[in-house]
Amino acid sequence: MLSLILPTHNRLTWLPGALESCLSQGLGEGLEVVVVDDGSQDGTADYLRAYPDPRVRMLLLPESVDKYEHRIMHSLADEMPERLLLSRRLAAATVADTR
Repeated sequence: MLSLILPTHNRLTWLPGALESCLSQGLGEGLEVVVVDDGSQDGTADYLRAYPDPRVRMLLLPESVDKYEHRIMHSLADEMPERLLLSRRLAAATVADTR
């Protein structure tokens, strides 16, 4: 399973195209897109709730923050700890292999 993390904040205009691009990569059920909505006020959450593809998941943050990565990683650690741990191990292995 490959998990793409797509952070967004008040970008509903561009979100449909971004999701279509992510989902059209030919990975089928081996892909999920986790959209992290950072306190959007433009209807993004409603759009995601109604999105018909089950590979799209949403993580709603209650307010906008400046440091996306910090907030996303902590939120995902609570939501999907086994995937985050695996991602960190793979990232560490990739960095070690390129030295």
